[in-house]
Amino acid sequence: MLGVFCGILFNGLAQVNTASRSSQEIDNLKTNPIVISGGRVFGLGTGVLIGGAIPTFLSIEQVPTFKDITISGTSSQPLDGLDCRGCTFNDTVLKYSGGAYNLEGAKITGTTHLVLEGAAANTVAFLEFMHGIASGVPSASFPPNRPIERRAIAKKPMTKMDFTAPFIGAK
Repeated sequence: MLGVFCGILFNGLAQVNTASRSSQEIDNLKTNPIVISGGRVFGLGTGVLIGGAIPTFLSIEQVPTFKDITISGTSSQPLDGLDCRGCTFNDTVLKYSGGAYNLEGAKITGTTHLVLEGAAANTVAFLEFMHGIASGVPSASFPPNRPIERRAIAKKPMTKMDFTAPFIGAK
């Protein structure tokens, strides 16, 4: 079975989803999905690898740096690609999808809403799934294609806070 499965993948008989598919190709896959069943994967190191499935992002070195600006009362401030130094966030809705960010000397006041989408929401859902495995209680699934939203109220202004994504691109 494994030989047949590998032969299909390596000989190009099976389609693999990539980030560059057209909307028509995606619609075709929805109506005629490829199903590979049975078999076993073991001892191959990486398991089943789907090309283009891992999200990518701009390196923080490729984006402009904002210094000493105030962002207040916005309905949506994306964190992805934001390099902000000495910035103030007041009553802000922060939107995050999994890209690199850098906040140095940030001041956060008022109510902060966080909206997680894309890879960031998938990561939170997966961490909940892992927590369910560890606790022996299955976690509920999040609704598909809906953001995860959280809210925090600063009891007192948080000043000179540094927070940088662990993966910011090439250094």
